[in-house]
Parts: sequence; structure tokens; C-alpha cells
Amino acid sequence: LNSSSTGVVVAGNNGVGSASNQFNGPMGIYIDANNQSIIYVVDSSNHRVQRWVIGGTSGTTVAG
Repeated sequence: LNSSSTGVVVAGNNGVGSASNQFNGPMGIYIDANNQSIIYVVDSSNHRVQRWVIGGTSGTTVAG
């Protein structure tokens, strides 16, 4: 990570919802230590955890 104050969208950005490319209450993020192009996002209001590949257009539900 660098000290830039500019954000970069790596998952979601398709409005609030429950589709595989949307979140409704994202509350946590985990970056895979073995593959930093994979992140996991806790989507609390949809009761799920989604796995995203950086630059992907949708996530895969891995729990929930």
C-alpha cells in the first residue's frame, strides 16, 4: 500500500443490492496473503462473504 489519498474501486461499484456485483452493507475486507489479487468482502446486510478477483466484474459467494 502507498500513502496516496486517492481511492480505487476494486469490487462492487454497481449500487446497493444483492446481485453478485453489488453489496448491501460491506463491513470488512480481507486480502489473501498468498494471492494479493484476491479479496474477500463481508457483505453484512446480504448475510454473505464474497470472493473477488481484483478487476473482476462480479464476486462469488463463498459463505452465506
